[in-house]
Amino acid sequence: MRYRSLFLFIGVFFMMNNHGCDNSGYLHYTSKAPGLNVEMDYPINWAFGERQDKKAGYVNVAFVEPQEGRNLKATIMITAKRSSSMRPQALTIDAVLDGLLKARSASSQLIKVKKSDITIAGQQAKEAFLSYSAPDELESAKTKMIPVNERIMVLSYGDSFYTIRFRAPLNKYSGYNKLFTHCLKTLKFKK
Repeated sequence: MRYRSLFLFIGVFFMMNNHGCDNSGYLHYTSKAPGLNVEMDYPINWAFGERQDKKAGYVNVAFVEPQEGRNLKATIMITAKRSSSMRPQALTIDAVLDGLLKARSASSQLIKVKKSDITIAGQQAKEAFLSYSAPDELESAKTKMIPVNERIMVLSYGDSFYTIRFRAPLNKYSGYNKLFTHCLKTLKFKK
């Protein structure tokens, strides 16, 4: 149910922000939602939308590839969650990443997980690369499982933990991973 709401949110913002341009460059995004405090480049024809849940203590932005239909779309998502809204056992980047991986393995058929240390916007971070199967369509009786790759990164900045996720169907992953790598290199925290 939680994933259904997330995909509905992404779909609504995709329709609201679809620019219909080709994929020949980048635009610059600066967050407006309080607590997110990031800026970065994003692919020129991707839609985006911000969402805040004060009760759960998080704010996020989702960027979605321009594709018609209900098929699984490539997505970049950045979420900031206040440390004070988290359980004490989840107050390290390792613990936050492990919690995300546990949740993902409960909802997907994980095939491979690889973890590594990285630096994002000058901050130490943890990254996990995942391969798994996911439904190719949202809310369809004819859905089939397709291979998906996902990168999940976790870092701590200020009083928040940030998760940065990039997910795409396997047949699109290589091309979009290059776009995501560019976006990640341009990510900065607003002062």
